Amino acid sequence: MSERLATYVEPRASSMTEALDQARLAEDLGYDSVWISQLANAEDAPTLAAAYACVTRSVGIGVALVVIHSRHPTSTVQMAATLDALSNGRFRLGLGVGHELTVSWMWGLQPGAPATAMREYVAIVRDSLRDGEANVEGTCFTARWKYGSPRRADLPILVGAMGPRMLELAGEVADGVLLWMQSPTFIRECVIPHVRRGRERAGLGMEGFEIQAGLYAGLTACPDKGRDYVRRLVATYSRIPPYRRMLEASGFAQELADRRISDATIDELAGFGTEDDVRRAVQRYRDAGCTLPVIAPLPDFDGRVPISRMLEAARG
Repeated sequence: MSERLATYVEPRASSMTEALDQARLAEDLGYDSVWISQLANAEDAPTLAAAYACVTRSVGIGVALVVIHSRHPTSTVQMAATLDALSNGRFRLGLGVGHELTVSWMWGLQPGAPATAMREYVAIVRDSLRDGEANVEGTCFTARWKYGSPRRADLPILVGAMGPRMLELAGEVADGVLLWMQSPTFIRECVIPHVRRGRERAGLGMEGFEIQAGLYAGLTACPDKGRDYVRRLVATYSRIPPYRRMLEASGFAQELADRRISDATIDELAGFGTEDDVRRAVQRYRDAGCTLPVIAPLPDFDGRVPISRMLEAARG
């Protein structure tokens, strides 16, 4: 059995028509799943998930991730259960707390303690899917309701995490953790130990727990153009405190302080160039303990080979 691999499939990297074609191609190539990230300024991820479900038959479909302050947990249960029924049991739900730029500044919300909010949110979603009802009165989220439509009790719930408390919480209450812009070194030295601690707290082992990490990749004759794209993203994310702390803990503190992100740093986080370059990047994440690498294709740039070719090459 070949090793599992997933991919982000998003119209902003191509077009809506091409995204649907890529979802079909990923299924034909044997990808484990296709994922949609929910950005605050881009397409609605659950709607795209429904579209992908309708043009595929067997590939898993996930949203990574729903920012919990953007949607009440009972509404998320309705969305997830409906998408799961539409896809015949293929949906996976990613949840995250977001960050201050989006939640506080853009939306004007007061999110409260992140770990507390996530614990309450997951409890409501989990209870509702398992029992068809929830009775949780929390400091951040409350739900007193029943859900009467079809639902899957063990629908996978994954939590986006970077810091120790959220990583441990993910290990304790979720089925997996969603990682973004986290290097193989950080996964090996920080993510897995904290997740394991959370699993132990819940009396569970690591078996069956998903460690899912996204990485940028692209076949291109101009790898420097791909690196420059990711370099700009790293510079942007480094202004957000949780990402800054994570990047510094990954060994990039001096480069961030000098405002000089090296090619070596980018190559630790991504894979650009030949088929071998892409495959080596995926393997670095597997070797670090990632159970499901998720390739994120870049939007079009000069010298980039079509995404379809990259998806084929990455599968080997």
